Amino acid sequence: MTRRNQKRFSQNQRNQNNYHEKPLIKMLDLRKLNYFRYDAKEIFNSTNLDQKVWNPLLVSIVTKASRLSIKEAKDYIDRIAEEGVINQDTTKELIHLLEKYKRWR
Repeated sequence: MTRRNQKRFSQNQRNQNNYHEKPLIKMLDLRKLNYFRYDAKEIFNSTNLDQKVWNPLLVSIVTKASRLSIKEAKDYIDRIAEEGVINQDTTKELIHLLEKYKRWR
């Protein structure tokens, strides 16, 4: 009997077994990253913040949402709002935008 005939599972069955090992997490959809940045810039431009202030905030939000999770990005936005950097309306709009561009990964 050759080694080829000794396979216990097909390749497809092995992939199915490994597919659900890690739980899925809500993250930023990287295919729509440019649309997210554009919409976030529009939100920040509607406020009276200087670009030197909101540009690092936007970079941090994108990084947390794409690498960690949407939940971490929301927590970061809430912390910024508590510090008084952005107001509650901007906070709500940014959180809504994160929910709009989320993806389970």
